[in-house]
Amino acid sequence: MGENIKTIVQAFQIIEHISNHRVMGISELSKALDMPKATIFRTIKTLENLDVIQQNDDATYTLGYKMLVYSQNVDVASQLITLAKPLMKRIADNFGETVNLGIPYKTEVLFIHSEVGEFYTLQPQLARTSPMYCSGIGKLFLVDMTDSEVKTYISTAKKRTIHTLTTFQQFEQEKAKIIREGYALDEEEYEYGLSCMAIPIKDKAGQTRAALSISGPTSRLKFKGYETLLEQLKAEVKTLNQQLLAIDYFES
Repeated sequence: MGENIKTIVQAFQIIEHISNHRVMGISELSKALDMPKATIFRTIKTLENLDVIQQNDDATYTLGYKMLVYSQNVDVASQLITLAKPLMKRIADNFGETVNLGIPYKTEVLFIHSEVGEFYTLQPQLARTSPMYCSGIGKLFLVDMTDSEVKTYISTAKKRTIHTLTTFQQFEQEKAKIIREGYALDEEEYEYGLSCMAIPIKDKAGQTRAALSISGPTSRLKFKGYETLLEQLKAEVKTLNQQLLAIDYFES
């Protein structure tokens, strides 16, 4: 493996070993992982600077506060998936189309869970992240951004298909429609032959914090009927939103 990849693997081995044993010294780690002490020391110091690992008074090491933050974030995402999964499965079973749960991650949509419907050849090409400007879910997040933020972001957009939205003027037209109708579409903007429709999941302030989408071959979605698909998607998102607001999910 490449040197950079090897270094990352070694770092995670150290983190995992400290996590399993709670407290470890450099000599113990060197022996347990069969790594030179110099390598252990160099990696630990880097992780320490990142607050992933912290040194104790007796020169041993434990996990740092950043790991607690990461753990809490994973727990929060897991709770969202747990609540959304049965609703997503119900839609996938009813219509045979893939249902995705997405959250914003920097300038992309991160798909944290999917319930897969009928197989179609484009499925293997879909990534775990997608640019916001060519994603139904992503457009919902863009609606909450300021004009200045959108202009800066959209200036970097690249056409994936002839339908891809790449200008602020195009987004303005799309934004008005999304606000009016309460959902967003990606009609072959990410990939030819593939479309999706997305409904926002909002917090008490009305900001979109996550979203659910139905995606599949354009011809098949049109045959099944956009309105029919949207009707159940809206109903399931309404139920999910009520559950999330009831437990103050977005306030935690």
